[in-house]
Amino acid sequence: MKSTEPTQKHRRDVWLQMVLPTIGVGLVITLIVVGLFTLAVAGTFSAEQIETMASVMMIVCVLAPLVLVMLGLHILMIVIAVGTGKIPAALRPTLRSARIRTEKAARTVSIMSTRLAQPFISIDTRWTRLEKTFVNLFNIPDTKPQSKDTKSNE
Repeated sequence: MKSTEPTQKHRRDVWLQMVLPTIGVGLVITLIVVGLFTLAVAGTFSAEQIETMASVMMIVCVLAPLVLVMLGLHILMIVIAVGTGKIPAALRPTLRSARIRTEKAARTVSIMSTRLAQPFISIDTRWTRLEKTFVNLFNIPDTKPQSKDTKSNE
């Protein structure tokens, strides 16, 4: 009998906290719509009053299901908001180690790129000096095509 007690309590709670309020609200809305319809047919309202009440009831009838549909999304957003507050504390050690590894990799890449580029830079510098020397010694004309900007400046 003890194994069924939690199940019975859950069923009773679902009935009292979910089903009855939903049925109650639905009945109240239905009674209001029927009452207003009866009074409108009896001629106690003017056309403007009927139009206003119809608009209000239409808004209620459209928004009530929408609220029920969106309730799950609202709960999900609340859970996400609470969860995002706990994420940074849980990820702090992982983020710290990732940052340290990234900084170390950046330093290593900087050092290695300098070491790799330095020989090419020195070769290019020597080649340029040698080229200038031959150009000046043998009076070799400049064969590089000139751009429009350098022609107009001359």
